[in-house]
Amino acid sequence: MTEQRRTVARVGLAAVVKRLRIEADLTQKELADMIGLSNQQIANIEMGRTGVKPEYIERILDGLKIEDTDEINRTDLLERARASRQRTGKVRRRATSQTFVAPVVRRFNDFEEEATERWDYSLNLIPSMLQTPDYAKAVNRWFARLEPRLSDRHVKLRLARQKLLRREDPGPLSLWEIIGEAALNTMVGSPAIMLEQLEHIRHTVAELSHVAFQILTFEAGNGPLGNGNVMVVRHPMAPTDMVYLEGADDAGRIEDREEEIERILWSFEQTRALAEPEHRSLTLLNRRIKSLKEMLR
Repeated sequence: MTEQRRTVARVGLAAVVKRLRIEADLTQKELADMIGLSNQQIANIEMGRTGVKPEYIERILDGLKIEDTDEINRTDLLERARASRQRTGKVRRRATSQTFVAPVVRRFNDFEEEATERWDYSLNLIPSMLQTPDYAKAVNRWFARLEPRLSDRHVKLRLARQKLLRREDPGPLSLWEIIGEAALNTMVGSPAIMLEQLEHIRHTVAELSHVAFQILTFEAGNGPLGNGNVMVVRHPMAPTDMVYLEGADDAGRIEDREEEIERILWSFEQTRALAEPEHRSLTLLNRRIKSLKEMLR
């Protein structure tokens, strides 16, 4: 077990415990008194300073009456507590019941909760942080082939992540998006859905100065990041960035090998250099918006 893995586990648990406590409208001392821990122990957990005993997580979940939901899985949280303390060998992954949100996605979301930066690379589809509801539903219908009720839950949770772009404490998440030109031209849903989606990107980039946007043109090719989706999240408490990889035909995974993380960060920098600068990217975006408007006349 590397220190990077332990820290990622601690940071994710810290975000979950803090969020659940705040949602319950409790102070750290009130939660500590409720479950028989000290105020300092709760503070240490929420700061990600040390490994967390699974027993403490179980007492917190019981005290707050937290059951399994789309976003919370008790078994997964207890396993992550064990991972936060394990010092040698591989993390043992216990079998868990199938839930709507995969454990790897929950870990990524928890790590991102108080992160400072996120970088996205997506060649063929608009990344989730910039998606509109109708575009997200169309992606689920045509690419993921989810049935409507499951799709609605999926979209609701996915789009809820966008609130981080307008977060007040500890400040908004900075976002850097590299999108393939194919994503602008792939007809997802309908011309009307695509027009709304691309206008949403233009509005978001204009409104939020901490959102950067580049297009990787057809002429530039795929670049070193290839055909999959790549997300990098930077957290002030973690020694290294979290990298989430998602291929066209496989489930997402978190890359925790330090040499591979370094390679992916280098590839991001190379891809940024290959992609169009923002002013030219906006020109391409506006051109595509204009063609969609003409198509809908």
